[in-house]
Amino acid sequence: YNGAPTTPTSAGSYTVIAMVSDANYQGSSTGTLMIAKATPVITWTVPTAVYTGSTLGSAQLNATTSIPGSFSYTPAAGTQLNTTGNQQLEATFTPTDSVNYATATAGVTLVVNSKLIPAITWATPAAISYGTPLSATQLNATTSVPGSFSYTPAAGTVLDAGTQTVTATFTPTDTVTYASSTAGVTITINKASAAITLDSATLNQTYSASAKAVTATTIPGGLNVNFSYNNSATAPAAAGSYPVVATISDANYTGSATGTLTIASAAQVIAFNPPASAIYGDDPITLNATSDSGLPVAFNVVSGPGSLNGNTLTIIGAGNIVVKASQAGNTNHAAAADVQATIAVVINTSVDTGTDGLIKVPVTVTSDDSQISIAKETILLDDSNQPVSGPLTMASAMQTLASLQSSPAFKAAFEGQDESGNSLVGLAASIDISLTAGSGASARKVKKFSKAMKVKIRLTNTLSKTYNDGDTADYYSFNGANWAFEDSATAYADNGGIYIDMSVPHLSLWGVPLFKKLPSGKIAGDGVTAVTIADALRALHIAVGLIAPTENDLANGDVAPLENGKPKLVRKGAINVGDAIIILQKSLGIVNSW
Repeated sequence: YNGAPTTPTSAGSYTVIAMVSDANYQGSSTGTLMIAKATPVITWTVPTAVYTGSTLGSAQLNATTSIPGSFSYTPAAGTQLNTTGNQQLEATFTPTDSVNYATATAGVTLVVNSKLIPAITWATPAAISYGTPLSATQLNATTSVPGSFSYTPAAGTVLDAGTQTVTATFTPTDTVTYASSTAGVTITINKASAAITLDSATLNQTYSASAKAVTATTIPGGLNVNFSYNNSATAPAAAGSYPVVATISDANYTGSATGTLTIASAAQVIAFNPPASAIYGDDPITLNATSDSGLPVAFNVVSGPGSLNGNTLTIIGAGNIVVKASQAGNTNHAAAADVQATIAVVINTSVDTGTDGLIKVPVTVTSDDSQISIAKETILLDDSNQPVSGPLTMASAMQTLASLQSSPAFKAAFEGQDESGNSLVGLAASIDISLTAGSGASARKVKKFSKAMKVKIRLTNTLSKTYNDGDTADYYSFNGANWAFEDSATAYADNGGIYIDMSVPHLSLWGVPLFKKLPSGKIAGDGVTAVTIADALRALHIAVGLIAPTENDLANGDVAPLENGKPKLVRKGAINVGDAIIILQKSLGIVNSW
């Protein structure tokens, strides 16, 4: 064999020469001996089935052969089997003696089963109230397979009221054989009871025309509450009693309370301010009173000389009339407290000189071309309130500025001022309305009369004031110190003159005066109201030319010369030493007539 006599054992190709070895024969032959490689026999028992997710290892990759060498596997060791079903495994054997042995392969089929799903037992938990945290009482799922549970929501969670789902997830200890599994149950969460208290202050209210809602407090606080009032969701406004039901409106709490809303009738106050006095013979009085409830007020005469027709009070005599204002109330308002007022009815309480009498016919008293008209039914009384009658005479005639000094009364009037402190500088007309009734021993002065007299008085021009037909003339009364504005009248032409009609409700000096502000002598600007030596010093400085006069200086410092103790109306328009002397005298009190 290849030249050697020894029979070969190794695989390969050998040249063979065969020769006859015999005494009698000879011969030879040549050929080739082929020794093929042996194929190793692989033994590989079909592995036990595994579960999805298992990793290939020696338990499955365990093929054997009697020939030295090594195995490789497809899929290789460490491969995770994620597909359920038959998994082909292939083993490739590589012999150590690759001369005599060929590489061999073998295969088996491995069954890959799905992992087992552990069965979970979990009874539906009993209902719990809102506020109860989840615990082992509810989270109590079980299984026969070793492992652990987790829950969603977790233990300690407080679930809202209603039907809620809880899930258990089981993780087995043997994750090769068993898969994780889940189970769920529903649990009923009942609303928790909350305390609710009706606020007592809102259960007792007073009518005000607006809705009266009740409020409530809850524990826990801040819960929404719905109210019904006598089965209505609208809060009432009218006085009365209403059953109230307060019900908690909340996802997690329940509760209710009942009570009674009482809306009391509102108190009302009457405002009644009739005139405190009236004159007998005046027109009827219209009574006005209001209640803060807006309800109408009724009137009654409690006592006295008056009669009522609705709210019209007619005076039927002298004395005190007591009138009562009432409001009886209604469903929403309690009766108001009656308000009484007293109206003192007099004949006319103006007091001055004059005589009284009972005049049944119109009487006209004439003085020059002015006249006094006393209305029909006018009642004249003396100091003792005794009626007097007889012919009426007037104490003095109409006066003009030229004749004012002849009468002490009119001289005093001339020295008076108006309500703004302006001095009287002229009278278009004046009259001392002083009446005497009767004559001789029976003559008495008129002190009071019941109706205003109409006095027609002629106007004369005074200074620069001229009255014409249609002009407005203001007339005043004189109280002994100052002139008081009474009213205005429209001048009219009559019998060659200009007249006005004055309405005279009381006896005194009356007239149509002209007022003008006289210079005060106050020019220093020292913040002092009274005239001081500083004013006189400033006037002297102006008089000698040390300082120039201002408009205020000329308006108030041009005082000299005096006429009847006062500065003249028409002044010189400058300040001289005479002005400074007069101002000094006024500051020292030597001159105090204006």
